[in-house]
Amino acid sequence: MVNHPCPRNPEVRTLQLDTDGIKLTEGGQLVRRIAFPSGGAVVPFEAIAQAVSDPAWINEVEPGVFEVGAAFVQDVGTTVSVAAPRVTYIRLLDREGVFFGGQGANVRFDGVLVTSWDPERGAPDQDPEDGRPFVLYQDGSRLDIAGSEMSYLGSDRGSAYGVTWRLASSTGEVVGSTFAHNFFGVYTYEAANLVFRDNVFRDNILYGFDPHDATTGLVVEDNEAYGNGSHGFIVSRFVVDSLFRGNHAHDNRGNGIVMDFRSDRNHIESNLVENNDKDGIVLLGSAENVVVGNTVRGNRVGIRVNNLDSVGNTISTNRIEGNSIGVQAYGGASDLEITDNSIVNSADTALILDAPRTVVRGDDVRGAVRGVDIRTTALLSGVEISGVDQGVTIASTGIAQLDQVEIDARLQSLRVERGGLVTGVDSSTLFPRPSDLASSKKDAWLPFVGVSAVLVAVILELVRWKRERRDLPCPVPAEVWNGA
Repeated sequence: MVNHPCPRNPEVRTLQLDTDGIKLTEGGQLVRRIAFPSGGAVVPFEAIAQAVSDPAWINEVEPGVFEVGAAFVQDVGTTVSVAAPRVTYIRLLDREGVFFGGQGANVRFDGVLVTSWDPERGAPDQDPEDGRPFVLYQDGSRLDIAGSEMSYLGSDRGSAYGVTWRLASSTGEVVGSTFAHNFFGVYTYEAANLVFRDNVFRDNILYGFDPHDATTGLVVEDNEAYGNGSHGFIVSRFVVDSLFRGNHAHDNRGNGIVMDFRSDRNHIESNLVENNDKDGIVLLGSAENVVVGNTVRGNRVGIRVNNLDSVGNTISTNRIEGNSIGVQAYGGASDLEITDNSIVNSADTALILDAPRTVVRGDDVRGAVRGVDIRTTALLSGVEISGVDQGVTIASTGIAQLDQVEIDARLQSLRVERGGLVTGVDSSTLFPRPSDLASSKKDAWLPFVGVSAVLVAVILELVRWKRERRDLPCPVPAEVWNGA
């Protein structure tokens, strides 16, 4: 028997389904037990409503439209089907304790609309401030959703963000469905092997799509995220070994696609990421990700890589077009490979490289005020730079090796600031022009200023990152049953 924490408010109702029957509680007190043995078989939702036969708990207000006035909780081993044509709309009444969920249970929504519902307004609840109903399956549950819509759900409370898979490798498949106007479109926590295909995540209050904390093995293909209050797609805190392919992230008020806080070894392929208010694809403190074959355009920064754990990432064969900055790496990132990309029509700078041991190989850089800015150690090999005012700029902290780099610049092909260094493939050193060299012994300390500048930049980036993380909701394990 699974016990669900429940406030003693007498108005809080729970409908609990187990393999032997149905229990109805008010304020945590059992008020009715209904014999309803399922033996683990699939139980239609409408059959449960008929067995309860009490509109205070489940009320079919018109054919196929059910209003749920209690927490609907499945226990271990139960399986429920919520499917058209018999069920077309689940309205979760906007009152304390109402949600739809299960522990160690299975459920499938097929062709169904699920929303919160404000009976006074006769419409979904659009204000999450005082809590809203939500959908939550956890502890090894399976939640499948097909051809459905789940909207106006969730609030800023632990795991009650909208539609959630949580704990013990909870899993499921989500196909052809829409998640709109939720606090988060969808959220996961320690889930595994979830599949999301051909879905829409739009107009959610914060994130469109947010797998979190040790969720692994995601397949995220052919989805669309737009109009969200922050990022379209974000994964955070050890979300690893996952595939993001063929998705369209656009017109979000944050970034398009984000790998955050040790979300390593993910494959980000053939996505279209455009017109987001902030950046396109972001690797933030995450390592060994492969970003390949994407089109990234019309963002602030096309592809951004930063923070100390961003090590060994690969950016290859992408078209990065019409961003203010094409690719930017900084803040402790290192060992980045940028190969065979087209970086065109950047409003400011095509590449800003402040990540040690960056390799740029075979890229086509066209159309920018500045082509490549190098602020630490980097290798450029087989790179073509054209249609720019400034070709390659080596900062006072930069050490660049140039191998068969072709530069066609309107103003200056190569600029090496005092303290910067350029080497060719034969390791011979090409010093700056005499006018750029230190003019007296008192300038001999300038390279050390460059090193200090790098250290200060890293410290400032860590401070900025911590502030940024404080501004984000920080989901933690929490008892959320009947917590709407």
